[in-house]
This record gives sequence, C-alpha cells and structure tokens, in this order.
Amino acid sequence: MENILNSILANIEVITAIVLAVSGLLATIIAEYNKIKKLLATEEFNKIAAPLISIAETNPVQILDKLANLPSPDIHSYVNTNEGKAMVVAQATIEKANPKILKKLGINNVTDAIPLISALYQNIIKPIIKK
Repeated sequence: MENILNSILANIEVITAIVLAVSGLLATIIAEYNKIKKLLATEEFNKIAAPLISIAETNPVQILDKLANLPSPDIHSYVNTNEGKAMVVAQATIEKANPKILKKLGINNVTDAIPLISALYQNIIKPIIKK
C-alpha cells in the first residue's frame, strides 16, 4: 500500500498534466458540440425561411394572409418595404419551425429572427435572384 502511495506522489506532476489535458479536451469537445448544434439549427431554420423569402420578394401579402399572428399591428402599412418583408418572413418561419430549433438559436420573437432572415437574404437569396 505504501509503495502505491509513494508511486502516486512521485508521479503527481505527470498525473496533474494528464488531468489538465483531459479536462481541456472535454471543454473543447463540449464547446464544439454546442457550435455544431447551433449550426444544424441554423441550417434547419434556413431551409424553412428560404422559400418564404423568395415568395416575399415578389408577393409578401401572400405570406401575410396565412399568418396566425401578425408581427406588428400596423404591418399592412409597410408590408412591401424590406423591413415589412423581413418581419413577415420571420413570423412565418417562427410559426413553421420546431420550437426546439428556435430555442437552440435563442429566438423568442420576430425581432430575434430578423437578423437571421436578413443574413440569409443577403448571402444566399439575393445573389440567386440577381442571376
């Protein structure tokens, strides 16, 4: 028993280094796992939003008429503006998306979803429409 304790005490620096390396590895794995979960949720959100953005580009009222909840009480007055289109698409996407996806992305309301909608439009949809 004494030999085991002496052996552990003699190698405490090595043991400490191993424990620190393993804990660092675990922290990195957890951080990357959370990034992957968010990336997958964003991709799922984009799959729902992309067709809606294409429709809203030419006819946002079509989407507006199908919404269960209006994103703003006076949305009809500015539905044809870029802001109005983004709000309509954000609300429609929120209504169609799985609540788990919204939770992973931290989306609680329309204003939380608008940056994702705008980024999707600017980076993916707008270049396709221009072609």
